[in-house]
Amino acid sequence: MEKELISAFYDNETGPEEFSWLKERLGRKETADLLKVYDEIGKHLRSGNVDVKLAKSFQARLRTSLQSEYDRSCRQGESYTDEVDRKQVSKDKAEAA
Repeated sequence: MEKELISAFYDNETGPEEFSWLKERLGRKETADLLKVYDEIGKHLRSGNVDVKLAKSFQARLRTSLQSEYDRSCRQGESYTDEVDRKQVSKDKAEAA
């Protein structure tokens, strides 16, 4: 969970509760190490140097992780859409009555 929160923090996707939780852990070595990793990733991405040799196992894990993130975001979007649809149906029924 900590990795996901740090990633969300770097992507400006954390809310106040998650930010407080993360802030409490900033002094921990594990959290500091993760922050360094994400910082290095960001520096590399901003450098424009994308010609990097990656191990096949890393590529597979990255692909799986990205697919999982994409699937999660799709599910969140669907649940919001479903909720809006239900509210609209309820509103339409109330107006028809």
